Amino acid sequence: MVYDVITLVTETVRGAFDPPVETEAQIYAGISTANRSEAYAAMAAGLNVDYVFFIAVPADYDGQKTAVYRGDRYRVVRAFENEAGLWLSVQKVRPGDTEVSP
Repeated sequence: MVYDVITLVTETVRGAFDPPVETEAQIYAGISTANRSEAYAAMAAGLNVDYVFFIAVPADYDGQKTAVYRGDRYRVVRAFENEAGLWLSVQKVRPGDTEVSP
């Protein structure tokens, strides 16, 4: 696992006709590709997992649906917490995609 900085993006809707306001928080996370069982479970649900981000301090994550890593945006498709920390399975947002999780 490689450790790097990721950005968690929080969207706040202020009004029905106003665009959402984004707030960013940079945190340090472990980065790895999805293992075989994670990738298979995602495919069975019709999703694709590009990376798994490990967050050692779960309090750093507040339910954000979008993360940025190396300039690319990712949608959080699954969050899982265990005794080691918090794991976020993410899917790259491609042109034409929406960033809302299915």
